Amino acid sequence: MPPRYFTVDQANRMLPQLIPLLEELRAMKRQLDRLREEQDALQEKARANGHHRAAEIADLAGQIERLVNESGERIAQINALGVQVKDIEMGLIDFPSLHRGKRVYLCWKLGEPSVGFWHPIESGYAGRQPIPGHGE
Repeated sequence: MPPRYFTVDQANRMLPQLIPLLEELRAMKRQLDRLREEQDALQEKARANGHHRAAEIADLAGQIERLVNESGERIAQINALGVQVKDIEMGLIDFPSLHRGKRVYLCWKLGEPSVGFWHPIESGYAGRQPIPGHGE
């Protein structure tokens, strides 16, 4: 299937649908980070003092697996809309677009009022440029 290209207005109209998914995804990532730290600490304690904590470690592993699967589902939902998740913590997404016949990305992150930036595909977030008449 050919890629979907978005105008700035189309991208902005999708934000109400995307914001809850991105906020959920970010919360899941933070929870995953905490669970992985807890799992690492528990495994280290078990190695250091010889106590077996297999049940606790297995429980954490199950929670981690569930969150990884749920996160993957959210990312798949966003990708199915034609939007690319670039950074979960930032809530950074890119909308494929065309500018003067060349593929570019319209770039948005959680907290921004609207899609107001774009960048060439090869430059990524560091190459963000304001869209004249939009955003900041």
